[in-house]
Amino acid sequence: MERRQSYLELIAVIRYVLRGDALPDQIHWEQVVRLAARHHLVGFVYRAIASASRVPVALTEQVESAYFAAVGRQIRQDHYAKELFSVLNERKIPYLTLQGYCLRELYPQPNWRVAQDLDLLVPEENRGDLAEILEGFGFRLSESGEKDVYVLDQVCIDIHVSLHPDDVMKGDEQTIWDSLIPSGGTSYRFAPASLAAYQLSRMRRNYATGDGIGIRS
Repeated sequence: MERRQSYLELIAVIRYVLRGDALPDQIHWEQVVRLAARHHLVGFVYRAIASASRVPVALTEQVESAYFAAVGRQIRQDHYAKELFSVLNERKIPYLTLQGYCLRELYPQPNWRVAQDLDLLVPEENRGDLAEILEGFGFRLSESGEKDVYVLDQVCIDIHVSLHPDDVMKGDEQTIWDSLIPSGGTSYRFAPASLAAYQLSRMRRNYATGDGIGIRS
């Protein structure tokens, strides 16, 4: 019950920021802050406490510190993303941004949802190229399997070479790349209907665990 209540209170905070709905009379702010940090939604709590009453000063300072630290990581991530995209375009390597990075534009304010990693889909034959490029930037491989995870300066870049079959909307004779839309250089994006299907499919799986995009959706 305590976990469910924390989720309901976080959702109430999000509604307060997005729609101006009234906050509950009592909020267990410490638990909400921990949950928001886990789901990278501390930007919403930061926005909420700026105008909410009865928030302890010490908690306000804690949220501000967590928020600005997250924004700092986001700035570093954006820097490395810009450098990486430039090299991928130069070397004619196709790529598709996934998850938080490609959804930031859907939020009213980008920093309300601060992404902590950059997920990219690239063709399998270019997996080695990404390793070479990222290691050249100073990243190190920390995990390899369904995706390769590279880490540097609290920035994570996850390289995917495939997507879950349920996440892909494509014709019988199409590859995933055939179903995407070019968006400049060698970058691609989902068609709107495909993006919705991708998100719904991930939501369905993540609701079962309570992790990932479930709460954010």
